[in-house]
Amino acid sequence: MKARKLAATLPFLILSAASARGQTIDYTAAEQMLGEPVTTSVTGKPQRASDVPANLEIVTADQIRRSGAISIPEVLRFVTGLDVRRYGQLNFAVGIRGYNTALNPRVLVLLDGRQVYSDDYGTTAWPLIPVALSEIRQIEIIKGPSAALYGFNAVSGVINIVTYDPLRDRQNTARTAGGTQNQAYGEVVATGQTPDAVGVRLSAKGFRGDEFRGLPPGVTDQPRSGTAALDLRARLAPGIEWTLSGSAGSLTTATYSDIGLYQPLSNDNASLRSKLSVDTELGLLQLDAYHNRNNLQVAGISPQSWRQDVSVVQASDVFKWGADHTFRIGAEYRNNTIASNRSFSGTLGYQIGAGSAMWEWQILPDLSLTNAVRVDALSLKHDGPQVTIPGVGPLYRDVTLVEPSFNSGVVYRATELDTVRLTAGRAVQLPSLLNFGFTASIGPLVIAGDPGLRPSAVTNAEIA
Repeated sequence: MKARKLAATLPFLILSAASARGQTIDYTAAEQMLGEPVTTSVTGKPQRASDVPANLEIVTADQIRRSGAISIPEVLRFVTGLDVRRYGQLNFAVGIRGYNTALNPRVLVLLDGRQVYSDDYGTTAWPLIPVALSEIRQIEIIKGPSAALYGFNAVSGVINIVTYDPLRDRQNTARTAGGTQNQAYGEVVATGQTPDAVGVRLSAKGFRGDEFRGLPPGVTDQPRSGTAALDLRARLAPGIEWTLSGSAGSLTTATYSDIGLYQPLSNDNASLRSKLSVDTELGLLQLDAYHNRNNLQVAGISPQSWRQDVSVVQASDVFKWGADHTFRIGAEYRNNTIASNRSFSGTLGYQIGAGSAMWEWQILPDLSLTNAVRVDALSLKHDGPQVTIPGVGPLYRDVTLVEPSFNSGVVYRATELDTVRLTAGRAVQLPSLLNFGFTASIGPLVIAGDPGLRPSAVTNAEIA
């Protein structure tokens, strides 16, 4: 019974102790108190894993280390309900609950809550995620629609990679590995701290190897990748913490598409992020802003190149109302553009404004109800020369979309070892930027996107 009471009061303890420990989660302390991993990925508030209103599985740092893997997809192969398809040394597709393609658009991938999913193809370049395996605290996998917190493209689920906190956790590691096909992998992580004031972590990783024989002529047969990242967290005052993160990476490989072709691909990216967390009498206030940039080149039958920029600003407040009610309200602005005179006849992009709300009611110490809703309003625009498709007409036109999503769940902790969970959710799959407006000519053949495409939606209900 004591463990149940601790679980019910966990959010209150974390949100009310800013003057003592700052306002972000001390994962280590929470895990020691409760005896299991803690997460914010499902509702935006701290919860122990067994209490979340979703089908959640967490891969711990110890499990990652024991797996012997040198990439995140290799770790995910061991997770029940995940399908990991490998097309080469650095070419992976990860699906949840059976749906998987070479360019899988239905799994939203995040690094500490920052999107690393790429909206051009609607996929994730796994080697370009700027994180070394030894700096990962846990990988949180939400199975099933979970869009009320994240918006578009969390249709099959969400994978959130959570790293150690440089202010509270000291990680200093180095690792090398090798194998057949001339594989060579290395990573290094170094942390410097001034106790209770500032922490800085630097990390880097790199890989090279040889592909199997039989690739088409001209396709890269020696893939390689490398990333570097810096994470700084400072306690500016009691209850106020600021995070600054930056990263860069490059990838050269052979990419595979479901039309049966391998094509040479090179991709470099960079990101910059700033996040401020303030614990006040009005709740835990957070302001998060980041920018991702990708430069991609694909060679082959129809060579293409473009630059994609994503700027995101998010604001949220998590607060208690009495002893039994926790609320989270949030707002988000997103500006996503893709620029290429050759592939998009200029710049194509959309702006999204979104609002969300979450309410958790702790009805009884062992019974809780959670409801969350989000509404996304999208405006698609093109800047550049118009393209006319023979027999169809002008390609580009402005489009406005408004899509709601929701998640609800009832969680009953029957015993210390057993939890019964009833959940429902609706998530929306947005067409990729290539779906919306790519254009290319191969002889008399014209390949073009369609701004008139509508999102698809998945509604899911389950008991577990």
